[in-house]
Amino acid sequence: MGRAGRSADLVRAATSTSPYHLISQPLEGILMKKTSLFLGISLALFSLALTGCPERIRIADISSNPGRFYDKEVTVAGRVVRSYGAVGAGVFEIDDGTGKLWVATEKYGVPSKDSYIGVTGRVIPGVTWAGRNYGNGMRETRRLTRENR
Repeated sequence: MGRAGRSADLVRAATSTSPYHLISQPLEGILMKKTSLFLGISLALFSLALTGCPERIRIADISSNPGRFYDKEVTVAGRVVRSYGAVGAGVFEIDDGTGKLWVATEKYGVPSKDSYIGVTGRVIPGVTWAGRNYGNGMRETRRLTRENR
């Protein structure tokens, strides 16, 4: 094969004569746009979902600085150590391993002792005496429970 044969091969390789070559480029662009759109919508929905959930707080953080959390909605999770209630309302104490917190409930009833729950609610003030906080609590707005371990 001479020099002219190699040049003709290079020209054919550079300019495809396949009819599918003309179709494939626009499809790649459409596919890329769909992928970008899907990722953008997914990111927006994920951000929206995270915005709606209050941050999970350790009970020790609430006890050490209750003013920071006063009347703010927070989420705590732990094991129920005590509960008292009647007619769908009452109080229970939750322990997350860092401290204990009393929770007042009016809508969901009191959970049974030793159940593991996540509680979202507004922190209500207690009494501070000699640098130690007594009686901090929470008024429950939402609850998530799960089976005992």
